[in-house]
Amino acid sequence: MPDFLTSWRALIILLKPRIALSVTLEAIVAMLLARRQMAEIRELFLLSVVLFLSSSGAALANNLLDEKWDLAMKRTSQRAEAIRLWGKKYLWFLAVLLILASLAAAWFFFHWLVAVLILGAALSYVLWYTLRLKRRSPFGAILGGLPGALPVLIGGYAVSMRFAVDIWLFFLFMMFWQPAHFWALALYLKDDYALARLPVMPVVYGEQYTKYFIYMYGASLIPITFMMGYWGGYSLTYFVFALLGGTYYLVQTVRFTYHKQEYKKAFVVSLVYLMWMFLSLFLEVFL
Repeated sequence: MPDFLTSWRALIILLKPRIALSVTLEAIVAMLLARRQMAEIRELFLLSVVLFLSSSGAALANNLLDEKWDLAMKRTSQRAEAIRLWGKKYLWFLAVLLILASLAAAWFFFHWLVAVLILGAALSYVLWYTLRLKRRSPFGAILGGLPGALPVLIGGYAVSMRFAVDIWLFFLFMMFWQPAHFWALALYLKDDYALARLPVMPVVYGEQYTKYFIYMYGASLIPITFMMGYWGGYSLTYFVFALLGGTYYLVQTVRFTYHKQEYKKAFVVSLVYLMWMFLSLFLEVFL
């Protein structure tokens, strides 16, 4: 019988708290942009709870559906072991409970549109991406970015029902950032994905083809961030930050994928760039 600490460590692995933290931060930034000022502590707390619950529930369901593939990959084998430790029936119950609790909280503390968007994010991740896109197409990461981009709209519409062009462009930014981010990881874990027989782009079309797509999507991010600034009436400081961050991302991505073939570092660079853009938008609100 596993001890208490081992059991909870296994559960934390399945809940993917890093992803939950990332999507929560993304939604908070969007909330601040929609308000153009500091949100109430109550709003920030409730939004964080709602996103943590829904993201954790969706991650848990994703792990349950991907158990066979996770077991075949060295990086994710711990997830399959954690499922066996807790049992599928209990974990499915917990996954559904977390998502339903998130929907109820969103409906009660915010409004119906936030609940609908959260349901859309959870279902598109669990059913559309996990069961279909990921397993059938090397281009699954393109549309598979939807559940990771919807937190922008969740955060924006949580405090304002107005149509904000900059919020929707922020959503578009996340849609374009995620495929390039994933493809860098897929390059690094190409052998793992091949072993699991998952049709990611580097496995199906090769490394060079994947790099072209990374550069193409990466190059699109700077214009999108500039359009955000233009339509949102952002300051010159934001444009400088967006240009510096985008240039750094492109240069470092080419450096680590084309010249050095250090794909893990390219993956990390994409995360650094995302945090940089979050910081840029945060400063835009308060400076």
